[in-house]
Amino acid sequence: MLNMIKIVIAEEREIVSQGLVNIISNIDDVEVSAIKTNSTDLLEYAKKYPVDIVVLDYCSEGFKVEDVPIIQSINNIKVLAISERPEKDSLQTALSAGAFGHILLCCDGPEIKDAINSLHNGEKFFCGKVLEAINEDSLDVSQSSCSPINLSKRELEIIAMIADGLTNKDIAQKLFLSAHTVTTHRKNVMNKLGVKNTAGIVIYAVKENVISPNKYLFSPTELI
Repeated sequence: MLNMIKIVIAEEREIVSQGLVNIISNIDDVEVSAIKTNSTDLLEYAKKYPVDIVVLDYCSEGFKVEDVPIIQSINNIKVLAISERPEKDSLQTALSAGAFGHILLCCDGPEIKDAINSLHNGEKFFCGKVLEAINEDSLDVSQSSCSPINLSKRELEIIAMIADGLTNKDIAQKLFLSAHTVTTHRKNVMNKLGVKNTAGIVIYAVKENVISPNKYLFSPTELI
């Protein structure tokens, strides 16, 4: 089938790789092209066959974080790093190596789907727990402080709903997502906008006409 997003899973542990295959295979327009258990086989495959994204467990035996820039130098492949825990040292090395996104093994299916689609659309993606660790340790995930804010269609939807006063649970129900995935989107939005709370999101939404500023103006009848 044309226009399929081709994924290669780089993971030495079969129980983990098969779990990822089961999740990713259920995502529309995505196919797992191969599973590789070491760097040598992964790089040989990437040079011979079309690959869009490599889901790389750089903590797995057979791989190392230094594989990230090498993989991404081949035909515009993007690396979605994955690890078991959001540890400061491993996050720092993965980010420094240029990983385009980072999730954890505990992430749910919708979050993994959003991560893959974001990377395919040229957007970075970091799951909620990774972003928490990034913010706590002041690690930099931006390419440049002067770069334009790149928000996905889904993120703009969520900004509008947050500004509309909806809770994470409300948003999850409307968009058929898990509450955890909505939390991740909220944290990604806050990280991209450089804001610390919901008020900052609302201000951005009004300023950029994501929602009408009139919503926050009192009408004469409301003042009675």
